[in-house]
Amino acid sequence: MTRKYSTSLLVAFMAFISCNNESQSNAQSSAAVDTVVPAAVKAPVADTAIIGCYNWILNKDTATLQLQVKGENITGTLVYDFFEKDRNDGTVQAELNNNILTGWYLFRSEGIMSVRQVVWKVSKNALLPGTGEMIQRNDTLLFKRIDNLEFDSIHAFVKIPCTM
Repeated sequence: MTRKYSTSLLVAFMAFISCNNESQSNAQSSAAVDTVVPAAVKAPVADTAIIGCYNWILNKDTATLQLQVKGENITGTLVYDFFEKDRNDGTVQAELNNNILTGWYLFRSEGIMSVRQVVWKVSKNALLPGTGEMIQRNDTLLFKRIDNLEFDSIHAFVKIPCTM
């Protein structure tokens, strides 16, 4: 009976010591780092460096893009204002992988809602639009071969200060 009691006491004591040491080491590591969260618990977050406003100007045609991050997704507004043509404006929903921003532009032009796939390569203070052959499926325009795009530095969206 005493051996059983001693074993139980020893197990309880070791559990107490290990918990106490863990709280001490956590306290020490908290002093060095604000918060330590195990990697398995951390949720992936989109790169926040691309948050902000972008502008594209070619002759009298302009476009503005404003991006924000919501969790893992990047959302924003995109407006194309073509000189003496109908303007189109809408929203962008995208994801960033390996410096390539890929998503969908849902927009209204001439009173009609449409969807177009968009791809940009993230460059220093600019987004280079992906260009390539596109196909249409119903109301959606998408790249035929997304893995074979070229990125256009002439029509780059340049990062600017947001005015809103």
